[in-house]
Amino acid sequence: MTTEGATRDEASESEPTGSETTASEPTTYRVRLDRGACEGVFACLVRDDRFVEAADGVATIDGVDPDAFEARAGSEELSATFADDRIVDARQAARACPVNAIDVTETDARVGATEGGRE
Repeated sequence: MTTEGATRDEASESEPTGSETTASEPTTYRVRLDRGACEGVFACLVRDDRFVEAADGVATIDGVDPDAFEARAGSEELSATFADDRIVDARQAARACPVNAIDVTETDARVGATEGGRE
């Protein structure tokens, strides 16, 4: 194999396919956190720094405009919408949660709504 061939192979492996987005493309997505289900394991915190420990000992979403939050009445569920290039971080946090308290849903009109937290 030539060096040129290896370079082409490596480049093709890193290119997005199908509905994947590159890190530089902003994506609109919703992160839902069920604080009632959260057990305070905090596996999400090391994968996405927008998840932080709240005073009550469970995770919450930090660094979001309070108007971006939607809370269901009588529920411990929080939902925030983001439009950035960090959907991969959010999906990693969702996959790491041992109690499935986090869901990530892509809502970008270019791609259509798809579930992405638990594949």
